[in-house]
Amino acid sequence: MGGRLRLWPGAYIIGAAALWSTIGVAGVYSANPIMLALFRSVVATIAALPVSRSLSRSSIIAGIALGGLFAAYPIAAVLAGVGLAAFLLYTAPLWTTLIALVLGERPSLGACLAFRWSYLR
Repeated sequence: MGGRLRLWPGAYIIGAAALWSTIGVAGVYSANPIMLALFRSVVATIAALPVSRSLSRSSIIAGIALGGLFAAYPIAAVLAGVGLAAFLLYTAPLWTTLIALVLGERPSLGACLAFRWSYLR
């Protein structure tokens, strides 16, 4: 299978949740949130390389955008508090959907179902 590491799919979810949940606390206690963001991005890149599916232009752009999030979130956690920063982070799909509607975009059926499942359970 091309030398890719194959794990139980739930291991990816558990690992991502465990690592993701540390971002706010680490940002508050970090002496330099930007260096923390750089460190998290480098570690995430190294961890993702053995299991990556492709190295396309869109995946590189998504990785750079995620690096921006990794830089902005710890700074927001320090400046506004972890609670507010987490609230804004986890409601980002809501704000993105509302802005898309204001700009005249129509979400697909799949996007509507995913939105409904994630927020209105």
